[in-house]
Amino acid sequence: MVSALLHIGQNEDAFGECYVLGTGRPLSMKRAAEMVVDSAGSGSIELVEWTESWEEIRRGDVATDPSKIERQLGWSTDVALQEGLERTFEFYRENDEYL
Repeated sequence: MVSALLHIGQNEDAFGECYVLGTGRPLSMKRAAEMVVDSAGSGSIELVEWTESWEEIRRGDVATDPSKIERQLGWSTDVALQEGLERTFEFYRENDEYL
């Protein structure tokens, strides 16, 4: 994400544009949560039944489409989600003043 933000900030063609960052590969919400817990080294996931009040909420997998930033600015991710999560947790473990 940092490399994308730097790339966007240094490219005048990006002014006023909105971009989606990601790999373009779908990922279930459950798997994303598992990756966060694994990277954190602690925590747990609790699956709960959907209540009637939640029925209108769209749920399911997450799939991002980064084709616009790839096409317009030539940027694509070079860090896998798991690695990015691990780097993020490592940073905050070493720099807790930012928490």
